[in-house]
Amino acid sequence: MSPIRSETMHDGQVERWYLTLPHGNVLDADVIQALHKAAMGLRGRPELKAIVISSESADFASEAVPEHVPSQVSTLLPPYHALYRTIDSLGVPTAAIVRGKCIGGGCELAMSCGWIFCDDSAEFSVPQTRAGVFPPVASVLLPWRPSQPRPMSPACCTSSAQASLSNRSRACA
Repeated sequence: MSPIRSETMHDGQVERWYLTLPHGNVLDADVIQALHKAAMGLRGRPELKAIVISSESADFASEAVPEHVPSQVSTLLPPYHALYRTIDSLGVPTAAIVRGKCIGGGCELAMSCGWIFCDDSAEFSVPQTRAGVFPPVASVLLPWRPSQPRPMSPACCTSSAQASLSNRSRACA
């Protein structure tokens, strides 16, 4: 079973990716590889106007990646960075539709999108810091999200933030 399902919509203008893993949508090496392959497949599509990422389960990403330990970082980061560089190179807006838990690499994936749409159940955190791992994407992108009420909080601490506790137009813009 593929960890993602793609749907092309609106005459090829929108590509929607669904995270499909039944137990938490952990963004491990297999999921990152599948997302990167899907992103590479979008190159050369001039009609593409947006990418939307969501989940088929109740949580966007309910667990941190177990391999996110210091000894594994050197093998995990290159494909992780390649995914974000490829998506960025497509030059189209991105959106995440988040409900439930959005943790670890899933939180970073959502936060990398230009738009985040979430309901009151959305809960964001980057617990990699508990294992002594600095969240690579969050540490770069969160300071640049001016709509975040406290941009560095998720990257520098282990607490989680719930969408319902913040002004959604600021926390999830």
